[in-house]
Amino acid sequence: MFIDEETEAFLKNSSVLDDSKRVGLWKIVVVHNNPYTDARRNGKVPKLLLHRIFPNVRYSIWIDGKLQLVVDPYQILERFLWQENFSFAISWHYRRFDVFEEAEANKAAGKYGNSSIDFQIDFYKEEGLTPYTEAKLPITSDVPEGCVIIKDHFPITNLFTCLWFNEVDRFTSRGSVKLCHG
Repeated sequence: MFIDEETEAFLKNSSVLDDSKRVGLWKIVVVHNNPYTDARRNGKVPKLLLHRIFPNVRYSIWIDGKLQLVVDPYQILERFLWQENFSFAISWHYRRFDVFEEAEANKAAGKYGNSSIDFQIDFYKEEGLTPYTEAKLPITSDVPEGCVIIKDHFPITNLFTCLWFNEVDRFTSRGSVKLCHG
């Protein structure tokens, strides 16, 4: 579990974290000297660049802190990677399928300045992104949720998450997660 120093202090004060640096089954990794002032953007470093932090890992399962793992991780790998011979799986957005609708929802919620989101959307339009329609099938959505990422660390999946991270760095940290279809 990757946490920042503020979260570490909170866990220590609540007696959840002791000298063992473990919380339940989770080994705690405290991240120091974060590259960004935005916590969401800092969270994308281990989420998307895990292969750079742990170069010898073969598989990874990213689960956002809002979720809880309730099954054996090997069952997840079996179901989403091994059974279908895939190398990457990501959760679907629970409500929207179209990047442009997601952008408007982010603007309405005030998650980022409208100009930042508009800049990102305009860039994607110039790159050829079109609204989602059934014509894009078998692609069922242009908007991933990103709260669960299951990855076989092949060069192509590592490249994909590096490119995704570049979107986070270039645009908004939140919007790029949901608007990473560029």
